[in-house]
Amino acid sequence: MQSYQEYIDEANKLIDKGDKDEAINKLKEAVEKYPNRVEIHYNLAVLYHSIGKIDEAIKNFQRSAELNPFDASIYNNLGVLYYVKGDLKNAELNFKKAIEIDPDHQEAIYGLAKVYEKGDLTKFEEFKSHIRKRIDETYKSGKRDKAFKLSEKLLKLDPEKADILNNHAIISYELGKLEEAKTAIDKAIKILPDDPNIKENYQLIHQEKKKEKPIRNNHKRIAFFCGANDTFLNDIIDHLSTKYEVARFRGETVQDMHNLMKWSDISWFEWCDNLIVHASKLPKVCKVLCRLHSYEAFTDLIRLVNWENVDDLIFVAPHIKNIVINQVPNLDKSVNTHVIPNGVDLNKYTLKERKKGFNIAYVGYINHKKNPSLLLQCIKHLVDIDDRYMLHIAGRHQELRFQLYFDHIVKEMNLSDNVIFHGWIDDVSKWLDDKHFTISTSVLESFCHGIADAMACGLKPLIHNFIGAKELYPPKYIFNSIKDFTKLVLEDDYNSFEYRQYIEENYSQEKQFKDIENLVSSII
Repeated sequence: MQSYQEYIDEANKLIDKGDKDEAINKLKEAVEKYPNRVEIHYNLAVLYHSIGKIDEAIKNFQRSAELNPFDASIYNNLGVLYYVKGDLKNAELNFKKAIEIDPDHQEAIYGLAKVYEKGDLTKFEEFKSHIRKRIDETYKSGKRDKAFKLSEKLLKLDPEKADILNNHAIISYELGKLEEAKTAIDKAIKILPDDPNIKENYQLIHQEKKKEKPIRNNHKRIAFFCGANDTFLNDIIDHLSTKYEVARFRGETVQDMHNLMKWSDISWFEWCDNLIVHASKLPKVCKVLCRLHSYEAFTDLIRLVNWENVDDLIFVAPHIKNIVINQVPNLDKSVNTHVIPNGVDLNKYTLKERKKGFNIAYVGYINHKKNPSLLLQCIKHLVDIDDRYMLHIAGRHQELRFQLYFDHIVKEMNLSDNVIFHGWIDDVSKWLDDKHFTISTSVLESFCHGIADAMACGLKPLIHNFIGAKELYPPKYIFNSIKDFTKLVLEDDYNSFEYRQYIEENYSQEKQFKDIENLVSSII
């Protein structure tokens, strides 16, 4: 029997040939065989939209939303279609749903603003103020790329407003988008030529005035250096910024790095990567702290750092510390080492008392480290016992080799109706609402946020026995074999409050912040 993906692939080939009618027939045939596959309905909706059959497109997007109610893009598409139809009420409803799921969904935000512009100018002005506030919040939290994209949408809505142009210019300037910054600030100063703030920013962006360093005050200073992935750092910066003067590294050269280090009392390097390698070889000008996660422990980077120039090294788990120290002789004699586990923001994850059920959640990327082969073998064994068991995946593939294998073996093991991809989910807490178990089959983790976050929501964890697992989580949640896994799922032992309590007592963000505060205060 053809898999649902094969039907979609055949439909796409027909579309490429220009035969959209036959592609629709192919997808309709797929719907009959796989009525609960969101991917089929979604593709059918997109195809109907492309040929102008708006009502049919809406019908299939609605079915997609029923099957995956946590995908913001589906509601955004519905909003667009209702807007095209002139149904502003339903357009507003669906754009709002998209924004509820993803507060920074630029297309949905823009769409809702257009609805208000067309139907209620008072709401339009209020919503533009909301967008401005969201841009400020996003910018201050360090998510400047998101702030820039939101600013682009706001500028599109109101291209002649001087303050919007001014803010867009500064965000563009901070991101190194100099030409865009100049274009925006030039327009702003033409509209309000005497505004002192705009004049100052005009001089800065056109390099008529050097950007001044922050004025030193009584606060000690912390500079943060981080590569592309600042996911684990933003909340820490926000918290420490209430007690210290902080700055993020936005430069490009080693000299830029050294200048910021000179400004700081502590330079915090997130990840043991090339930044800390270079910094450790520079003349000592401040205290240097590095936080190492897990991937770095399996690279040469740990041997390239001049650890004599690093004061403190944070590990996020004891077994990661052991792995690194075993590879770098005398490391613990060169640098002060600490173990501070990652923390879960318990305000983001709502506890719900649950009973045993059939929905198993997997949250995160899929790659060789996550051991997807074992994941599918575990699910296959359960489904053979009771075909009501479902594996729900919130994430995405990172390696084509495993994606090809995954799709192939799901089909070969007849799991197409039991393994459901939901794509990347921003609001994990909401997505977990109808799930009962959370699973990790990884060969190694330093913490496993997907497990901890789900436990905070009251899901029972099913954790493969990776190195260090028993140091992080109670052995009663850990399995060695498929037989052990099945026993964990089928047994009567299930207590949502117990799972939440374990995270509260061991991995709360509040505890993490306190440990970090104590360390920083002892260094500075």
